[in-house]
Amino acid sequence: MVKVNILIAIFVIMLGILYLTKIREGHNWGDDFSMYIRHAKNIAEGADYKNTGYIYNPLNPIGPKTCPPIFPLLLTPVYVWFGLNLLAMKVEIILFLTLSLFMIYLALRDELSSSYLVMIIAAIGFNYYFLNFVDNILSDIPFMFFMYLSLFFITKIYHSNKLWKPGILYAILLGLLIYFAYGTRGIGILLMPSLIIYDLIKFKKITKLAIKVTILFVFFAIAQNYFLHNDYIYLKTFSFNYRIILNNIMNYSSSLFFFWYNGYSKFLQVVLFIVISALAIIGYFIRVKDKITILEIFLALYVINLMIWPGPDPIRYIIPIIPLYLFYAFWAVENINLSQNRIRISFFTTLILTIFVSYAGGYTTKWVYGPIGESVTKKESTDLFDYIRKGTDKKDVFIFQKPRALSLFTDRRASIYYLTNNDKDLWNYFLRINATHVIVSRIFNEDSTFLVPFVRRYKDNFQNVYSNSDFVVYRIKEFPYSQD
Repeated sequence: MVKVNILIAIFVIMLGILYLTKIREGHNWGDDFSMYIRHAKNIAEGADYKNTGYIYNPLNPIGPKTCPPIFPLLLTPVYVWFGLNLLAMKVEIILFLTLSLFMIYLALRDELSSSYLVMIIAAIGFNYYFLNFVDNILSDIPFMFFMYLSLFFITKIYHSNKLWKPGILYAILLGLLIYFAYGTRGIGILLMPSLIIYDLIKFKKITKLAIKVTILFVFFAIAQNYFLHNDYIYLKTFSFNYRIILNNIMNYSSSLFFFWYNGYSKFLQVVLFIVISALAIIGYFIRVKDKITILEIFLALYVINLMIWPGPDPIRYIIPIIPLYLFYAFWAVENINLSQNRIRISFFTTLILTIFVSYAGGYTTKWVYGPIGESVTKKESTDLFDYIRKGTDKKDVFIFQKPRALSLFTDRRASIYYLTNNDKDLWNYFLRINATHVIVSRIFNEDSTFLVPFVRRYKDNFQNVYSNSDFVVYRIKEFPYSQD
């Protein structure tokens, strides 16, 4: 087993090196990354965690007022040592992906043979979506690490006699790990009810260990919600609606389908999606019928949450459960009764070859080198930031499509506009937040279709104070309406 562990570790390290060669200069305008970095900056500089410069617009809630603290805390040492260095932060993301792959192996090694596990890690590690995703400084990969680390230790403790000697150290370990998952992504809270449900199914009662873990987790969760980041904003978006469920089923199915993109054959993509998804469903329900582990419980709660919650970026939300999706598919192949073992081997070999042929096709159309095109580090973007830092007052407030990024790179307060047919309402919003400038960009579709016509309608109320080929900055000269 030790030799296998070493070989797996070497394999995931090699995958990590591959990812390092794939890093591209810059960062897209996704905007979420800015909040994590700004929080890290605040921690490093001893500033108020919540003081990000982002003015939350409830009529266009592109993101919460704050983000959970664990990922910013992980970014803090990088910020202290390297400053606002996006490359260094991407290296940290790759480190967590490498650790995640190894942790996936540890969490699943008692459930599947090593050869199948290696193929799961390879199927994740060589997938072009994961290869491209590490160019995003987001919490998804660190969350995946803490999620599988938690599942590994839960399995380890529950399959040993340590459960019956529930020392405080085991409770602290599990309580902290589950909190770290929750403190990285709010959905990590599902590990806690999963543990309790597992207790009830396995022992027909809640063990002392689970009680201690729950108390510790609740303490940290309450502290986080009171002092740093409140999850209430997510609860406000919840609405149990069959239309949302149907929409989510379509969106998440499309995301899984997209995972098997090959760039050439839609038929091959459909076949892989159907075969692997069918195997995953079969494998899951066979295991549930035979025995229920923490894996089955957590996956069920996670999927239910995805189905009932309105999510803007479905493919991001399924990243953490892609390994389980592949696990149940490969488990089905290994455990379904077949008349001859060579049939199983032939089927599995054909499946793996098809997956990697598909990947090879995807590489030829999706493998991109060089700087990210529309990036926060593009010259036009940095020139914009430089003008705002030097040419505007620190008290100025900006309306911009990516307010969190603008606040991070300029140290100015910013908010986003919202789409409305009532110009007066929009002007009133500008007035309420004391907006002084509006930035329009050709690279954002909503700017072209909504904000540009809006500025043109009120050209006498705006003064062009800066422009380059990507951005135009307008100062608000006067407001056409008084606030109601």
